[in-house]
Amino acid sequence: LYSTSNPTQSARRASMFYSDMCLRSFNIFKQIFEGQTNRVCNVMASQIGSTTQHNVMLSHGDAFETVDKFAIQGYFGGRLMQVNQEVVESWSTDEFLDWLQGEADDTIDAAVRSYTIVNGYDIPLVAYEGGPGVIGYNNNETIALALNRVNRHPRIKQIYTNFLTRWA
Repeated sequence: LYSTSNPTQSARRASMFYSDMCLRSFNIFKQIFEGQTNRVCNVMASQIGSTTQHNVMLSHGDAFETVDKFAIQGYFGGRLMQVNQEVVESWSTDEFLDWLQGEADDTIDAAVRSYTIVNGYDIPLVAYEGGPGVIGYNNNETIALALNRVNRHPRIKQIYTNFLTRWA
């Protein structure tokens, strides 16, 4: 049922498998906490902005009828490794912070896409974690020092505050 060599079908089937495993887990908890439903919250989680995945997970086996909340993460800055290393090394602290602001904006846009799908199923969308998630180039001292400056710069507070305000 779940195995395939086609990458698109493989991702779809992985989402279906995850949905099935969530439903099985939800049923176990339903049995264990029979008569105490106020103690259980059925949460399904996915990657932020993965709208096709959200749809497959929620529609498969009518999971949306059992899911109480749908959770996504809200990290921004995780695409640093996709930027050319020499370019990152050349950034001033302000340029790095400008890039990070763009990443925060992109993350909010992805959250809105997730919200649109999940809201269509009348399920609340929640975040299970998030914030600045800038990692990469572990063996590059220049970039490591730049990340330290960025993480200590007063402007990071404003970027993060704006991010949280927009998230709410």
